Amino acid sequence: MKKSSFIATVVCAFAFVASYGQGFQSPAPGKAVVYFARPSSAGFAIGFDFYDGDKFIGSFAGRNYMRYETDPGEHLFWATSENRDFLTADLREGGIYVVMVNVELRLAVAGVGLIPLDDKQKSAAKVKKLVDKKGPKDGDPADVDASASRKDYIQESLARYEEKWKEKRKIAHLSPDMAIDLNM
Repeated sequence: MKKSSFIATVVCAFAFVASYGQGFQSPAPGKAVVYFARPSSAGFAIGFDFYDGDKFIGSFAGRNYMRYETDPGEHLFWATSENRDFLTADLREGGIYVVMVNVELRLAVAGVGLIPLDDKQKSAAKVKKLVDKKGPKDGDPADVDASASRKDYIQESLARYEEKWKEKRKIAHLSPDMAIDLNM
């Protein structure tokens, strides 16, 4: 192999590795970013769907994560499996937030749990390791129209949240001060 070909191969390999697990990335100006991360491989085959209010934002299974850039302000994030779990959020502009996605093993089914993290919690180190190691689960082009196709399900879930679950369940909250430090 010629020396120039070898050097080009090495440069390409480093570029690929460097782009694969890039760590936490700041949001675009005027935005905030939320990382939904599942650092455990427990229940690896069980997939979860994620929503921001009435908008479907993606899904993934296994040890993975999704990066979601959005407007700052108040949000109602929720995830579904055999159950639904909700998380309120108040995001500040420029903030980077982490929500740990837990598999909750139950009697006959597995459920999803959403846990807001700050960089002082032990679990944040597991999420950082995952984000540093691999790239995010990319959005599926088929998901673009998913909110429209799930309209009835979304409306029914949000109505049940407002009428029943909001008051009866303990809903976790992701506050502006929970933004992580990129140097964690």
